[in-house]
Amino acid sequence: MQITVKEKTDYVHLVLEGEFDIYHAGAFVAEFKKWCSSGRVIAVDLESTVEFDTAAMQSLIWAKREAALAGANMHLVRHSEAVIRLLHLHGL
Repeated sequence: MQITVKEKTDYVHLVLEGEFDIYHAGAFVAEFKKWCSSGRVIAVDLESTVEFDTAAMQSLIWAKREAALAGANMHLVRHSEAVIRLLHLHGL
């Protein structure tokens, strides 16, 4: 998975491309930690994720919780079909 960071004035845009799965969830967590205390909104763009599994979903749930604890906001934007399928499968 490739993570591209686009810094904006009031938010950070994390663009995830490729496979977001158990093998790549740690890379997302590491990158997210860098921005969690920035005081800016964090937008996680999932449009280009081609694979999304429960480990990826767990890392997004963790990130949402960590952002809230740090007083930040995290938003998921532009979901791919892979993301939508798994969210529907789990009733989310």
